[in-house]
Amino acid sequence: MYAEKSEGCWIWKGQISTPGYGVLGHNYKRVGAHRVSWEIHNGPISNGLWVLHKCDVRACVNPDHLFLGTQTENMRDAVAKGRHVHCTFHGEDHPEAKATWEKAREVRRLSDEGLYQREIADRLGLTRSCVNNILRGLTWVERS
Repeated sequence: MYAEKSEGCWIWKGQISTPGYGVLGHNYKRVGAHRVSWEIHNGPISNGLWVLHKCDVRACVNPDHLFLGTQTENMRDAVAKGRHVHCTFHGEDHPEAKATWEKAREVRRLSDEGLYQREIADRLGLTRSCVNNILRGLTWVERS
């Protein structure tokens, strides 16, 4: 395992996944480097348990910064620490937002005028799936 060790976090220097976790091939599978670190230092992980980070640094593999928990405990930990995107960011504040409230309202207006989703997407510079999600009420839902 290759990590840059320090007094605090041990940062994984190998491959990093899109969400920011260290990953490597292990037993012919791609697994989280933090999971492998846990197993090296503490033994096997029971079915249904996740390896969580006390430090909230996804690339950290320091076994002292890791603990076991269920998926539910992981979600509660994320919400409690303000890391859960769906709880802390909405609308234009969401780091992966593709539209704005103004564009979402324009999508609905253009749809009411009879434009096809493809035409709306092209006109507003959005993807068709983004337009579809707005019109289906999956994203950009007005709250009162």
